[in-house]
Amino acid sequence: MNERMPRPLFHRVVGALLWWSPVWAPLALALQLSVRGLDPARRERSRLQAEVPVVVARNARSAAKVADLEAAARAWQDPVYVERVRKLRASARRADGPVEDPSQPAQGGPTAGH
Repeated sequence: MNERMPRPLFHRVVGALLWWSPVWAPLALALQLSVRGLDPARRERSRLQAEVPVVVARNARSAAKVADLEAAARAWQDPVYVERVRKLRASARRADGPVEDPSQPAQGGPTAGH
């Protein structure tokens, strides 16, 4: 009564493929390397190496911008600095019109009216 039912053909084929995968997977890789060689990998490596200066320059620009923004944020957390800028702007308006401080967000900036 303990007779096993024969497995369907699909299950046998998949089982055989998985059983032999440690053999055919390296053979497939060796075949690909023999046919196409390492040229695609070498081309990609040279393309990426050519991009290194661009990425390094972009990173340096971003780091400098982050440092500037962090310095401005620290300055605007200082009440003495905020008061000095307020007085400078008030005296400039009385003298001959508004003076723009490059470290201060524009008057109509994201905090105006919100």
